[in-house]
Amino acid sequence: MQQDWRAENADADHISVGGVGAHPRFHEAKAMLIDGLAGLYLGDRRLRGLIEYERGVSFMLIVSLDAMHDPESRESGVSMQVLNEVLPKMGIAPGRRIADLVANLRRDDLLDSLPAPHDRRVRLLRASPRAILADSEWIAVFHAPLTVLRPEVDYRPALNRDRAYQRAFRLSGLRTLAIANEIMSANPPMDYFVQEAVGFRLLMILMQSVRGGAGNRTAPGFYSHAAEQGGVSRTYVKNVLKGAAERGFVALSARPGDYVEIRPVLHEAFDRWVAESLSSIDRVRVQAEFP
Repeated sequence: MQQDWRAENADADHISVGGVGAHPRFHEAKAMLIDGLAGLYLGDRRLRGLIEYERGVSFMLIVSLDAMHDPESRESGVSMQVLNEVLPKMGIAPGRRIADLVANLRRDDLLDSLPAPHDRRVRLLRASPRAILADSEWIAVFHAPLTVLRPEVDYRPALNRDRAYQRAFRLSGLRTLAIANEIMSANPPMDYFVQEAVGFRLLMILMQSVRGGAGNRTAPGFYSHAAEQGGVSRTYVKNVLKGAAERGFVALSARPGDYVEIRPVLHEAFDRWVAESLSSIDRVRVQAEFP
């Protein structure tokens, strides 16, 4: 990883972190990203969990490594051994936790398990057609805001779910895994929400709900709205937000359910995450070997 990946670079072909944050249409791009992530996979219960950190990272890593698959190479392929070597670098515990994540992905028809051609005792994980489609949707959601920030750049391969671009993008992304991990781990408010089950989606719903409102507050009934959209209980939503309030990220009304107020520290952290994420996506696009 380059140590100065956040630094300004006037000669870069991708938009810098500062360039995203200072862009006159930043808030429009941010709203587009929030809406895309809040609604991502909502129509399919088995895919909803891909927006959660551990499941999503495991899934995208397997899709990325699977893009390197060469049936003629003995070293090629995604095995449990490979995952236990790589995923801990992304903050996911090896062993049982990774085995459970893989089992759940297989249960939801996102992974196929096949014997290795050179050693049938070894099982290789392959992304299913369903997984490829789900991943292309994720890529489109993260590229869409860039069309607002850089209308002169052709992002249609990502938006049109071009399979060749998807493969090139995922192969390129393998070189920036450390950056992807740092974006979250170095941002405590964002890290809190992504570590909570369904917390990332709840955060997107929260950001949607305060948009255009006075005082960065939701309207009454947010707990019920977020519970319905997130597929969890109202009590669970309340508990996640209570934890966020204890950390100073949000403020809750004295009478439960009247409003949730986003504190400046969360707003600043969220805007930084948006800027770093979109800059990183554009960087990976530039480095991808795609016509």
